[in-house]
Amino acid sequence: AGARYEAARDLARARGFRYLDAGAVAKLPVEDVIERVEAIPAPANQPDALEAAALLGTVPEPRITVTKALELYWGLAKEKTLGKSEDQLRRWEAPRKKAVKNFVAVVGNKEIANITRDNMLDFRQHWLDRIAAGEVTANSANKDLIHLVAGSMPPPSIGCRAFARDQHKDFAMNRREMMQTSALAAVGAGLAPALPAFAAAHAAALPVAQRFKIGDLTVTALSDGYLPIEPGVMNGIEADEFNEFAAQAYRAPGPIATGVNAFLVDDGSELTLVDAGTGSIMGPQLGQLFAQLEAVGVAPDAVTRVIATHLHPDHIGGVVSGGKNPFTNAALVVSQAEVDFWTNADIKAGAPEGVQGFFDVAAGAVAAFGDRLTTVEDNADLGSGMTAMLMPGHTPGHMGVMLDGSDTQLLVWGDIVHVGPVQFARPEVTIAFDTDAEMAAATRARVFDMVATDRLMVAGAHISFPGFGYVERAGEGFAWVPAPFQYG
Repeated sequence: AGARYEAARDLARARGFRYLDAGAVAKLPVEDVIERVEAIPAPANQPDALEAAALLGTVPEPRITVTKALELYWGLAKEKTLGKSEDQLRRWEAPRKKAVKNFVAVVGNKEIANITRDNMLDFRQHWLDRIAAGEVTANSANKDLIHLVAGSMPPPSIGCRAFARDQHKDFAMNRREMMQTSALAAVGAGLAPALPAFAAAHAAALPVAQRFKIGDLTVTALSDGYLPIEPGVMNGIEADEFNEFAAQAYRAPGPIATGVNAFLVDDGSELTLVDAGTGSIMGPQLGQLFAQLEAVGVAPDAVTRVIATHLHPDHIGGVVSGGKNPFTNAALVVSQAEVDFWTNADIKAGAPEGVQGFFDVAAGAVAAFGDRLTTVEDNADLGSGMTAMLMPGHTPGHMGVMLDGSDTQLLVWGDIVHVGPVQFARPEVTIAFDTDAEMAAATRARVFDMVATDRLMVAGAHISFPGFGYVERAGEGFAWVPAPFQYG
């Protein structure tokens, strides 16, 4: 089928036309269709069947299989190989070939559009079984999955970026592109974090909480756990550069563990929780928020308000994962743009299958608060010395929260940063889960400039615990300076 399709394209080109499928030909102006028909040779008044198929578009485009996707990727990724020696090229290609080979051995060389959730679960189980048997480490398995996503087809952010355009207005996505990215994006986004968790599932954890005084406010950082971020899910940086930044930060090459932090704000009369963790939906290396709340003596029903910086599962999963909202006496505060986006059925329907679960979690979290939902706009006064600051890009309605404690301030900035060792120095580097990568990078640069200029203390959801610190200019980029511990 592939050879026949390529032959039809070549023949159409040779006759001076661009190959279009029959549906596209039918939409051409009548004079253009007539021109194509008249160009078909017809010896003895019998139109040549091959020529007719080429000019009228009746040869179907072949469906893309997993191995074909890898072949296409080599052409799409030429800029990644410029200047590489033969040995460097071999070492760059080898893990991607191996990742695809492993996938095909378990699932088969299926058409991308026909890869199912059951296929993904089978592949996940394959790696978990190998880890349990001691055949591979969790880190090795995770790397293989990342290479499958980042090395065999366009990165999953292609789909995410597309459906954030215009903050959910005029949404459109090429269906072929969507189908090519969605299934394997689900592997990378949904399964990769679970593998390191499997290896650490039985590790005991001590309470991880730390209080900071911000003027009249007490802010307690609460660790929900960590996410391992691989170079393959970052856009705008090669793996060797990623590992160089990791080494500079005294990290081992490969995935960088990034914190997942929430922040409890006590103003003396109300308890506000900024972000609600993952619950049980993202693996046992996460979901520790409720243990931390218990350790500091706060029951979920004592929380009077949950402010969601955005509605991704690692920020709102704690609301929905147990089947019942544990924050029974709290209101939910979130930006209007965020709610509009994640609860829009048309946007969800057009999103990649691997991303649709994000919509379900977000909509479920919003519904769990019922009439206790409050939506806000940029610069909204949230009370208790807090102000909403819209910081879109990572999601359409992503926001930070500015805390004013009378004599000092703190900006809780949500997901402005995901991988500190990389993105402070290189703010233009984005992550596959950004809905609008270009906007996310611009917002990050703007926020870095603001907090560095104002010497403003910040708290980050994805900075090593406790996530409090400052940003300063360093060369052409920025650097992170952890806040000093507050004794007494």
